[in-house]
Parts: sequence; structure tokens; C-alpha cells
Amino acid sequence: MRRFLGCLTLLVGLAFWLNSAHEAVGQSKKKLGGPTVEIEGLKSQVFEHWKEQKAAKPNTYAFLLPIDVKSDKDAAEMVVYPAEGTKEEIVAALKKSFEPPSFAKSIDEVTRSESFKAGKADVTAIYTQGTFLKQEGDSAGKVTKVENQRMRAYVFDVGGKKYVVRITGPFKSVGFHLPDSDAWAKAFK
Repeated sequence: MRRFLGCLTLLVGLAFWLNSAHEAVGQSKKKLGGPTVEIEGLKSQVFEHWKEQKAAKPNTYAFLLPIDVKSDKDAAEMVVYPAEGTKEEIVAALKKSFEPPSFAKSIDEVTRSESFKAGKADVTAIYTQGTFLKQEGDSAGKVTKVENQRMRAYVFDVGGKKYVVRITGPFKSVGFHLPDSDAWAKAFK
């Protein structure tokens, strides 16, 4: 009898766990359905909750990535733009757009990178945090320091042409969108 009750309790617990996991997946509002971004013939559709913005030159695309679809408060910004130079030079320039947080001696201590293929593109992804040196206007414009920021950036190398997808914003916002942005970047075909 004890064995029967133990198995029954285990089965009831398993049923509750499976039901709760199913509900969590069913409640996800993250669906593809936004505009399609094209980089040198490769395309990937963005999530419908990413809000397309008017892209200022040299950017070819711009989006706000809100945590709450009803508010742009604390939204991360995503821009896509062509880049010049080697992949290493572009990654170095992206890292220079951040000052390290107070607990790190250099930006390299808080930066990680990885490489992967997306369609015919070689992609280098970097992830860092600290104080973002936000450039206002053109390259000679004013720089504003914004603390407690994160960046996820992807450098696409497609047939020798380079493009950068840069996502910057509050620490929690970029972290919130990290799995989606990685899945989106890897979906380019």
C-alpha cells in the first residue's frame, strides 16, 4: 500500500509539473512577425514586439526592444549598420564604446565573444557591460556616458562585407532580450 501511495504521489506531482511547464510555454508572447532585416541577401524576421524605428545614417535598421510591450521605458536599442575594417578592428571599436564597470580593471575582463555561422555569414558575437559612451550625431558629435549598460553585438562578415548589429541598453533589458537576439542572429539565411 505504501508503495502504491508513493507512486501515486509521484505521478500527481509529475502531472502538476508538466501542466505548469506547458502553461509557461503557452503564455509566451514572443513571436516572429515583425519586419525582415536583410544583410547582403541574408534575411531574418524580427520578433513582433521589437518596435521598428527610423534609422539615422549610417544605420540601415533601428529597433527598440522593450521589456514591456506597453512601454518603451528601459527599452534596449538595436541598430544595424555597415562597417569598415577587419573583424578584429570592428570588435575593438565596439569594446572602446564602453568603459569597464568599477569592479573590473579593463573592458576585456567583462567581455566575452563567440563565433558561429548564419547562412553564408561568419558571425562574431560579443557581450560586454559597463558605461556606454553613447555617440550623439556623427563621429565628431558629443559623447554621453550612460552607466550600468550592456551590449550584445554581432559582426557579420558576408563575402568580405561587414555589418554590425549592436544592441545596447539597461543591464536588465539587454539580458532579457539576449536569448531572442541570439536566436534571431542565428536564423539569418
